[in-house]
Amino acid sequence: MRPVILDSVKHADLKYHADAIPNEPFVPVIAPEVPACSDKLVIVFTNEPEPKMVALLGRSKNLLIDKSYKGMVPSAIQNYPFFLAKIEDRMVICFDEDAKQIKGEGEALFEEGKPTQFLENLKSVMKNYWELNAITSEAAKELKEAGVLEAKELNIQKDGETITLLNGFLILNRDKLLSLDDKKLAEFARKGYLELAFFHLKSLSNLQTLGDKIMAKDAPKSN
Repeated sequence: MRPVILDSVKHADLKYHADAIPNEPFVPVIAPEVPACSDKLVIVFTNEPEPKMVALLGRSKNLLIDKSYKGMVPSAIQNYPFFLAKIEDRMVICFDEDAKQIKGEGEALFEEGKPTQFLENLKSVMKNYWELNAITSEAAKELKEAGVLEAKELNIQKDGETITLLNGFLILNRDKLLSLDDKKLAEFARKGYLELAFFHLKSLSNLQTLGDKIMAKDAPKSN
């Protein structure tokens, strides 16, 4: 990725065309889309000091979302190659200069040096996403601080050997969540974290499908 700040002079002729097929093996998700994403995708937490919620799409590349995919496509994919960044005390729209979505014809971002309606709408979408992403990050952080997240691996047995397909992510331990005191559970319920936890756990039923895809198209070597 080559992130650059969108500029009305430098990028006066920039055009955009949609392409919702990602290359990356995981993408961020925001809380409002977790219920819909849980039908087809695996939603987990990253194992970082400030954890995020992500949808797992493969091992080294996306294996799930293609032109025939019928499920929810996370906003991070729909918004790409655009994203917001905070520069000092202001928010600016940036984009990936390498993205194929800005190569060739499409929607104009500027006309006579001024933002088009498309770009104005994009600004609104980006602002909303930024706010929802911050809320989602706070939820992940509080769940981790509560001690209810644990490391998880996706392994399979083949020819008597263990093959690790995915690791380095966290999932919610339901028993630990339910063992929290009533005050903390009530707080999490009010904030919507229990609903988030339910759909996260529901999404784990898709791990087998993901594992099958990895073995069929992107299988690692046996340990």
